[in-house]
Amino acid sequence: MKIAHIAPRLSFGGGTERFVIEVDRAMRELGAQSRIYSATTSLKPDYLGDIAVSTRLARKAVRERCDVLFFHQGQEAAVFFRNRAAFSYYHEAKYDLVTGPSGSAYRTLLKQPARRCPHIICNSRYTASRIGAVLDRDDILVVYPGVTMHPEESDRVSQDEAFCYYHSRFHPRKNHDLLLEVFSGLPYQLRMTGGTWDQKFGKYQQEVFRRASGMFNLHVIPDINETMRKLFLAEAALFLFPARDEPFGLALLEAMGSGKPIVALNSGATAEVLGDTGVLCSHSVQEWRRSIALLLSDQELRVSLGRKSLERARLFPWNKTAKEMIELADGWN
Repeated sequence: MKIAHIAPRLSFGGGTERFVIEVDRAMRELGAQSRIYSATTSLKPDYLGDIAVSTRLARKAVRERCDVLFFHQGQEAAVFFRNRAAFSYYHEAKYDLVTGPSGSAYRTLLKQPARRCPHIICNSRYTASRIGAVLDRDDILVVYPGVTMHPEESDRVSQDEAFCYYHSRFHPRKNHDLLLEVFSGLPYQLRMTGGTWDQKFGKYQQEVFRRASGMFNLHVIPDINETMRKLFLAEAALFLFPARDEPFGLALLEAMGSGKPIVALNSGATAEVLGDTGVLCSHSVQEWRRSIALLLSDQELRVSLGRKSLERARLFPWNKTAKEMIELADGWN
């Protein structure tokens, strides 16, 4: 059985792209013939454009005798391949993100082919509920992403000065604004890293930089490399996750896999991933401040929550993700 992962914008480096790379690797380690089909494109992220590119890539995969197609972007293209094992894997509740004056018409245009896609998989029960509500489908499956464990990093907390850490792309939904407000009234250090590849969110990123520049305890570092990101994560005393309506949260799971205690916003799939291993907060700034202050003042509690994070993360190995997807492919092939 030959498996194709259809992902037009693999070079963008977000959670979807990391998922595709990791699950492809894990499938090959399990003995499956797995390959990624991507395209170098200068097009901005665009749902209709993704459908066109995904259709072209899938046709190439079919010509090269792939038996199974997993669509990770342009998922609606699966409707053109109903005569074979074609799966649409949704990494986010994408139809909720279509807004603006023309949003309703655009969403309707996207929904029609999606409703006829043969098989739909989502990365969390939360995403499945949102996609199912829009498409009026109750047959959506859930296969969770995975994590590479780094348990040794729980013991590498910086001895110079304890700091909190948040890594994410710059997007209003990632809710950096909440942390700016929280830390404007705290004496503790916060480091935020990430970038954005979508020009329409460039102004949001610049506003975050502007506000952070006036705060003595907040450091924003854009576009860091993977080595630096892992170093910051290893040395952080706490990992913070304020994202709204999060479809899964790979950055959250990676922090858990490094044995970090977590303070997170109770929104989207965050509680589904975190379980009872961290501190879930509402949108209340005061609640966030109290939770962060409590954990930074209590090393024993931080160590205890870090261990719980680690044990919870062990439930999400990449080979489990790959195995479940291979089993689905076997069942429909």
